[in-house]
Amino acid sequence: MSKILLFVHGTGVRKAGYDSSMELIKRQLVTYHCNVRLEGCFWGGSVGATLPDECRSVPGYGNTRSIGNTAEDDDLALWNLLCREPTAELGMLATSGGVMAAYPPNLPHPGVQLCAQFAGLQHHPDLVRAVADLAPDHTAASILSLISGSPAYAAAEQCGAAATPSHAAALARAVVATLQYLALEQGLPVYDAHGSNALATQLGQALGSNVRGPVGAGLTSLLSWGATWYSRARRGRLTDQGYAAAGDILCYQSRGDALRDFLLNKIAEFPDDQVILFAHSLGGIASFETLIQHQPANVAKLITFGSQSPFLYEMDALSKLRRSAELPVSLPDQFPPWSNFYDLNDPLSYLAGKLFDSRVSDHEVKSGMPFPAAHSAYLRNEPFWHLVSSKVALV
Repeated sequence: MSKILLFVHGTGVRKAGYDSSMELIKRQLVTYHCNVRLEGCFWGGSVGATLPDECRSVPGYGNTRSIGNTAEDDDLALWNLLCREPTAELGMLATSGGVMAAYPPNLPHPGVQLCAQFAGLQHHPDLVRAVADLAPDHTAASILSLISGSPAYAAAEQCGAAATPSHAAALARAVVATLQYLALEQGLPVYDAHGSNALATQLGQALGSNVRGPVGAGLTSLLSWGATWYSRARRGRLTDQGYAAAGDILCYQSRGDALRDFLLNKIAEFPDDQVILFAHSLGGIASFETLIQHQPANVAKLITFGSQSPFLYEMDALSKLRRSAELPVSLPDQFPPWSNFYDLNDPLSYLAGKLFDSRVSDHEVKSGMPFPAAHSAYLRNEPFWHLVSSKVALV
């Protein structure tokens, strides 16, 4: 009898994101000495939401699907901005740094010198590794070119703050933010705050900055100004990025049996093994309801992270378990031990231990990232994997 870790992905995940997550989980299982065999339950390609190639219901869909420039600034507030507009901090630097003072014509401007160093980052080993993790369809050079081709980059190069530590820090964070942006766009697991700040620090040091903090000035006004413009100018692209996530949820609420049957058939492939369901987001809801509805005997453990089944239960929105006035709720006898992981920065994660019987335990994860990055940062969080490893060992 073997232990099977069956990964049940969350909403909006399609083939590229699923494959990347499986590779990451495989590496983490080795790193944290989890003695299990990894198997996948890729339901997004079979029972997930789809859209026709030409979406007629979205105004301006065909004209608003292109990528715009990006920008950023602070830890939680800074990364929150940068994960949406990676070059924002460079733009803020250019508008707040004044005009560059006169410089001897026979010498290159300091900003030009720094930008030459920036181009050299394409060979930085930490950046090369990060590109392979977060943007496998790109190269380090192409990531740098996305930034260097932006108006904010050109303006920062010539402003009064050019070549200062703030300029170098903004460049380093723009690189990391661009990687996070591309990863979120493809549904790939992103770095948490520790990983993001560590990479920004390494790149910043290569450019001559310690990358300590944000520009700060004008951050609040920039956030409020940018939200409406960003959404309107990119509505088609935002639809492409977001419809699957919302659509999968709607499809599950209206036709949930399709996903539950898909998962049940996958569990049935391992009749003589101990199956540990390892489920994210909507995958956790489907796993919970499948265990309630069918109670498969070979499932020995449920592990959920960033999942909403406790909240849906309290709203009486689950189809397979109605809300009861009595607490704690007694789960079926065949229901396995359940470890539920949540992050206070992830508003799509909830507590289960306060609702259900003693087989359920809650565990906090601290990604240090803003939402929505916090919702996909679990798989790169070291304390999370230490706890998962200990739970797997008990099966």
